[in-house]
Amino acid sequence: YMPAAEFEVRLPLIAYDGTTTHIFEPIAQVIARTDETHVGQFANEDAQSLVFDTSNLFSRNKFSGYDRIEGGTRANLGFRFSSTFEDGSSMNIVAGQSFHLAGKNSFADTNDLVNAGEESGLETDRSDFVASLQLDTGDGFALGTGFRLDENDFQLKRAEVSGRIVKQDYSVVASYAFTEAQPNYRFNRDRHEISASASVKLNDEWRAFGSSAYDIVENSFVRNAAGIAYDDSCFSFSVAYSHENPKFSSGTDEHTINFSLGLRTIGGFNRTVNFEENEN
Repeated sequence: YMPAAEFEVRLPLIAYDGTTTHIFEPIAQVIARTDETHVGQFANEDAQSLVFDTSNLFSRNKFSGYDRIEGGTRANLGFRFSSTFEDGSSMNIVAGQSFHLAGKNSFADTNDLVNAGEESGLETDRSDFVASLQLDTGDGFALGTGFRLDENDFQLKRAEVSGRIVKQDYSVVASYAFTEAQPNYRFNRDRHEISASASVKLNDEWRAFGSSAYDIVENSFVRNAAGIAYDDSCFSFSVAYSHENPKFSSGTDEHTINFSLGLRTIGGFNRTVNFEENEN
């Protein structure tokens, strides 16, 4: 845990034309912490994945977990624009940039054994630009796109287009993602990846789910996962299996089984078992 001092200003401007509500909200945020310490001296298990986009632009900690907490002083600047229409549909736009003001930049620290933060767009004093657009029909169908542009020449670093359908008995999500080459993560070429996930309700308590990701250039699957879950008013349980292609990981053929158990008002238990085989 790292204590933080936070200053945030939001100025929502609202317009209504009788059928549509528009909100434009500039946001300025400054978060000050002491420098992050002991980087690389402890295991990093839950903060390995770092994708800088509008979903974490205004987050206190842009790392994906608590094994890494960003330190130093950082300012996040941007805006949100949203429109809500009479038929229940909506549009949402977010854009902005992050600035490292003082102290040690956690995202530029190269001591992390899994390179978390490198080539994220946050490793320089002035971050890359991020923006997103979300369209929602209000009846379970939505489309979205987001991108990250280099802070100097506006070169495209990452982009994603996704769509989702959410109904009472099932949900489906499909997406396409482009990521520029990241040599520090052993990706020496640009990646073009399509992915899909689905969840189907079997009855009032049971549901089955699965996901898959496919690399268009390599013409091979990146990862596959499937599982089943139970949930009622007192108890929840799930078991899931996933497989990671060694071409896209650390050179090992990774098979993972995750068990999760939850008891309402009491607590929960989560256990992950990894089976790895060295790539021949």
